[in-house]
Amino acid sequence: RARVRVIKYYQEKGYGFMDCGWADNVFFLRSSLPKDLNDAPLEELKELEISFEVTSKDGKPRAKGLEILGRERQASDLKEPQDGETLIGEIVNFDPTKDFGFVRAKDCDQDIYFTRQELPSELSGSDRRDQVLGKEVEFEVQVKADGKLRAHQMQLSGGAGPGEPESELEDDVVQEMEDFLVDNGNRQNYGTFTNRFPRVRKSKLLKHFRIVDGDGRQFVELPLDHPRRTVEDAMPEDEATRDAPAPEHAEEFVDDFPEGPTQEVGEDEVDPNEPAIPLGTGLHPLGVIRDYDAKKGFGFIRCQGLSEDVFFPRTALPKSFQGQNIRDMPELKGVQVSFNYNPSGGRGPRSESVQLLLRWLAADKCWLLKRTPIPAKP
Repeated sequence: RARVRVIKYYQEKGYGFMDCGWADNVFFLRSSLPKDLNDAPLEELKELEISFEVTSKDGKPRAKGLEILGRERQASDLKEPQDGETLIGEIVNFDPTKDFGFVRAKDCDQDIYFTRQELPSELSGSDRRDQVLGKEVEFEVQVKADGKLRAHQMQLSGGAGPGEPESELEDDVVQEMEDFLVDNGNRQNYGTFTNRFPRVRKSKLLKHFRIVDGDGRQFVELPLDHPRRTVEDAMPEDEATRDAPAPEHAEEFVDDFPEGPTQEVGEDEVDPNEPAIPLGTGLHPLGVIRDYDAKKGFGFIRCQGLSEDVFFPRTALPKSFQGQNIRDMPELKGVQVSFNYNPSGGRGPRSESVQLLLRWLAADKCWLLKRTPIPAKP
């Protein structure tokens, strides 16, 4: 590591130069500085002695991993965000051509990555960087397996005016959420739930459901006294098992079901004489939209039984869903579909006809898009 002092720093451009004695103008990026100095002026940086690792790009010296000598960083003031935690921060970087950026949360030791589809609806169609930078947003953190952070479900902070109450979830949305939880045993992983119902703040969910921790993850579940919650699941574990027979008396309890081959939970009952059908013309498998970008005009379908996700263009969708304005389009991620399948559509499997499945909401006598969890990648 070399020891140097900063001689030039262009704060608005995000880079600077240092003089280390053996080389003039050693280049460094703003991101190489400690986070608490990213916005420091040149006058402050000039007073600091810095050590760094030397690398080279195009034959020119470059610095990375800058550390301040003789100065303890206040790491104790920084906290490690937890998966599913709600934070408030400022968007500090956004590339409208690559559709990603970074948000900086107070007291967090790293800037947090986000994609365009996670932006608030008011900003998602922005085609200029300055339309997004500096906006204060509320978002939820996802902690990836490698420890890196992702921002999800971003909303403009303080969306309601001063003294105005936060808007409530629509009754049909709450009922759809209840149906989803009941179908999944009264609870669901928070990440899966928010993929199914995107852009809903945790504060709104807490008015209708419980959010609990378990196995290092968070879950959304029906309240314990909810009328649609099963009795067995609603009881605390010790009460639910209190009257269970002891192992030595298990033979006294007779199974009401006839003996037969074990069926895996969730597996459909199939007639042994049912023939296997190969995919072909006029035969449409079922899948789930993994991603769809209305602005770019394409997406991918995930289908159990297929080793690759299936590409589809905008024109494959029904005409009423071919809009390019994200704000005028419903979220299609997680919607169940049937589709024609072309296994060799140029660069991979492709579909030119995608049908969106609907479900009937009896309470309001209307049809809704049928949503389902996205299957794991094969």
